Amino acid sequence: MKKFMGIAPRYDTFLQEGYAVIAENCDLSSGKLKPLRDNSLVDELPISSDFVFYTEWITGAKDYIDWPINEFDILFYLEGTKLKKKIWPDVANVGQVVPTKPVIADAGAGNITDTVQYIVTWSRSVGGYVDESGPSFPSDELQASGRQIQITRPTGYDSFVTHWNIYRIGYQTGEFQFVEAVVIADTTYTDNNFNADLSASPTTWFTSDQGNEIAFAPPPALSGVTGPHAGMLFGWRESTLYWSEPGYADAWPVFYSVNFPSNIIAAMPFAGALAVLTQNGAFRIDGNHPELLQQTEALGAEPCLSSSVCRSSKGIFFLSDSGLTLFNNFESVVVSDQAFTEIWFRENITSASSVLAENDNVIYIFHSTGTLYFDMKTAQRATMPGIFNAVWKDHGTGWLYAGNSSGIYKIESLNNTVMLWKSGDIVASIKDIPWKEIEVIGTGEIILTVYIDDADIAAKVLIFNDLYRLRTLGLPQEYQGRRLQLQFQGTGTIEEVIPSV
Repeated sequence: MKKFMGIAPRYDTFLQEGYAVIAENCDLSSGKLKPLRDNSLVDELPISSDFVFYTEWITGAKDYIDWPINEFDILFYLEGTKLKKKIWPDVANVGQVVPTKPVIADAGAGNITDTVQYIVTWSRSVGGYVDESGPSFPSDELQASGRQIQITRPTGYDSFVTHWNIYRIGYQTGEFQFVEAVVIADTTYTDNNFNADLSASPTTWFTSDQGNEIAFAPPPALSGVTGPHAGMLFGWRESTLYWSEPGYADAWPVFYSVNFPSNIIAAMPFAGALAVLTQNGAFRIDGNHPELLQQTEALGAEPCLSSSVCRSSKGIFFLSDSGLTLFNNFESVVVSDQAFTEIWFRENITSASSVLAENDNVIYIFHSTGTLYFDMKTAQRATMPGIFNAVWKDHGTGWLYAGNSSGIYKIESLNNTVMLWKSGDIVASIKDIPWKEIEVIGTGEIILTVYIDDADIAAKVLIFNDLYRLRTLGLPQEYQGRRLQLQFQGTGTIEEVIPSV
């Protein structure tokens, strides 16, 4: 046996040479049998749901997105159905409530001669990052002939608002134009500006190049969020997908949405498109213009059963009713079916509570009874101990973190674990043949246990060194049988095994 492989429960003990019925904490990437590294506890903060790391651990968050915009490192995440943003140390809702209609009144003699209306927007600063709300409804009209006009500020702004912005339209100008940014503490402003002194029109309410009226608004209640893709954040609720104005994560015009035939479970950018995974199959959203996005149904009708998905160089991995599935933006393919049956997944993994993650071309499925480790480079599977219900990857350092009620762990960061690997049946050509010896080439320390026809008949501690890397376990002649199984347990590495009769 010169190449060691992972578990394949579809075939039970009738496995090809090198496959295992048990492979716990086994790194099989090199074809050798060696242990994975252990997890390390980094914080005793108990985790009961998804979390993120942003100079502190944040609990109760979901679908986090770390998106640097200009010089600001902004963290977006869902808290319930509310989309939040964190710019250290401030936390605020994404988007602002649109102001109510301002009240205007004649303020005496002045420079305005026109029939005018006013709108108001809010400006706020969250961690130094400034965003402007969508516009209020226009005020009532006021006919002025050489008058000043007093505008009374609406109420209902959030604590980060620093200014209220006033825009005026008149029959003579024909468009809303900027009048003044007034500090939020001032409840009124008296406008005495000539039309020629007004400046630009609102940037949060405009007619697009497609002829549509676009008004900035906060996002609706969402069940998931992803991005950025083409400068946009995407969110969904039930069967509707929503997105933000490109470059303006706080602006979600009500015009930007598309419906799907069934409820959306997850979405994630991949290869220049947005993968949208629904209860009835996968879709692709193409395009960079927010008003010209195109929806395409992909091949394969694998349903997405869990909102936890992960991205790799091959595509988006998700859990379907057939097992672990890969969506490459064109078709959905079940990648676990050669080794695992649908029944195995149904009996061992609860999709809704499972969490997927990718790191260094390894897919981790954290589920209710442990962790399934899937090495994409070698297509080998092993199991790991530890039940985690939250995961986060630090793309800056490359470390993968997972959390449970005991705290937060850095995955595969410490010393070698104790691995356990048990082969499938090695079958002799005739019945009740005497097995003579087991030669093992390796390094480190390993306990070898020999099973013949399911009976545990011998065990030996094998300690290797650099000069002499061959150890042999001799078997008495009375140890006869047809089916041989070998089990290795320890922190060493096994390179080759040679059973003899």
